[in-house]
Amino acid sequence: MDGGTLWYGYIWDITERRLAENRIRRLALYDPLTGLANRRMLMDRLAHAVALSGRNKEYGAVLMLDLDNFKSVNDTKGHDIVEVGRRLAGCVREADTVARLGGDEFVVLLECLGNDETIGNDKVMAVAEKIRSELNRPYILGDGRHVHHTSVSVGVAIFRGRDRDESEILKHADVAMYEAKDLGRNRTCFYSKARQVIVDTRSAMALDMQTGLDNGEFCLYLHPQVLKIGMLCGAEALLRWLPRDKPPVSPDSFIPVADSTGLILPLGEWVLKQACTIVMDLEKYQLPEDFALAVNISALQFADENFIKTVKRVFHETGVTPLRLKFELTETSLVQDMNRAGNIMKELGSMGLQVELDDFGTGYSSLNSIKNLPLTALKIDASLIRGIEKDESSRAIVRAALAMARAMSLQTIAEGVETQSQMDYLAKEGCDMIQGYLFAKPMPYEEFISYLGRKLKIA
Repeated sequence: MDGGTLWYGYIWDITERRLAENRIRRLALYDPLTGLANRRMLMDRLAHAVALSGRNKEYGAVLMLDLDNFKSVNDTKGHDIVEVGRRLAGCVREADTVARLGGDEFVVLLECLGNDETIGNDKVMAVAEKIRSELNRPYILGDGRHVHHTSVSVGVAIFRGRDRDESEILKHADVAMYEAKDLGRNRTCFYSKARQVIVDTRSAMALDMQTGLDNGEFCLYLHPQVLKIGMLCGAEALLRWLPRDKPPVSPDSFIPVADSTGLILPLGEWVLKQACTIVMDLEKYQLPEDFALAVNISALQFADENFIKTVKRVFHETGVTPLRLKFELTETSLVQDMNRAGNIMKELGSMGLQVELDDFGTGYSSLNSIKNLPLTALKIDASLIRGIEKDESSRAIVRAALAMARAMSLQTIAEGVETQSQMDYLAKEGCDMIQGYLFAKPMPYEEFISYLGRKLKIA
């Protein structure tokens, strides 16, 4: 065409492709609910922060956050989590990273905190306290404009240089966060080697407990309960751990470990099965008409969504008569969700189980809450019983508790009774049942059978 050159070309609109690529990138690197960094991006940013710290020798920090009592707040379809993310982002610098690992677990990465350790720690503490203050503010969420409250436990791990890798730094922050929870929640704790020793010891104990459960090292001791006239009316099943070739381990040591590791669930089911087996065997004897064996139910067991199913299955497998059993629940089990607690207790009652409130007088007892729960008895804590002889305030609390129980048609049990003067006071004030060393110590089942024989012979 007149010696000219013709050019041919094609034009593609790649807008959709670019948008799709951006969406894929966001899904790969960001939490879809909050828009915060996800675990993958956090690890990338943390690796970069550690490398930078190795070059400039400045301190950095990882803050592990866990929302306290999160479940009750998270009934607003995720809107609360979005609000938590928004508040967190407002507490840090643009160069810092806020990530959501899932559920109620968030991580904050702080970089370039300076070369002075004390100043760096102060900067971290200031950010941590700002975060706690922001997250402790009420949440007004949902269509109903309900007000929700929560708090946050913060664990801090400081790093400088390349002495630790990213995974180890996160583990240290996690250790510190669990220390904050163990110390009562709603606080900030820094990682320490002393705490790591405790964690390692607990981990070793948890492994030994699992092995002990598999090898039959656990057993139940029975602690007799008597009426104020001295007649046997029941017993409490107490878990004991007797490791082979080792001294017995105190429940005060292993129960908290079982709770924190989740081992309390299989252990609690084992206890329930053993208690049912004992009750079945006791039917061979002429038990008092109202005799019942008390089984402690942990807060974690009670909160388990399969709790009722597990109880029914154990009853079916053992063929036990639930009328011979009673469950002891602490206030910790009930306060998380009073409506759920009430419904579960009603279902337990429909099976014939008695439900007692354990450790009464040591928690956050609200008369208004208790009166709405289908309880059968209050168990007055041993710490109050010990004070009866010398402390007027303890006597006043015990007297008030007994009067309140009578007004609500609840039975009363006093635990930790060790002296005759304590017994006399409780009998005078109308306590129904007594449990303590004054009458008997906790004993293996074989010894309890002998004790039972003596009691029945006397009766």
